Amino acid sequence: MTGKIKTKGLINLTPHVITIKKINGEIFEIPSHLKKFQGKGIGRISFELKDKTISNGFIFKTKKIKGINLPDEKKELIYIVSLPTLLAVKQANIKRLDLVAPDTDEAIRDERGNIVYIEGFLNIYNII
Repeated sequence: MTGKIKTKGLINLTPHVITIKKINGEIFEIPSHLKKFQGKGIGRISFELKDKTISNGFIFKTKKIKGINLPDEKKELIYIVSLPTLLAVKQANIKRLDLVAPDTDEAIRDERGNIVYIEGFLNIYNII
């Protein structure tokens, strides 16, 4: 899908400040809004442990998605969630255009590998 998305605002449901470079070159910060939703688990995935094995001194766990706690859709509001949350939404076949994740694959990073800023977002329609 291409085109403009009309938005009143971006709600960041990740624990991190999201720094993004807009098309006009402006660097824009989106603070975390988790405190506003604290204790509600909004934008989070809950898991159920299916299996646990130990190999070479490491613990390997297999978990099944138990639930995805999403905020209600609101007109012209975009929710930023983690990529694992967005992938879980896609796997559950939930059709929500208002959910995006930072595109960290093509992020601009400093010499230590830390993200300086991202240049865009992913939605469930551009994740194959």
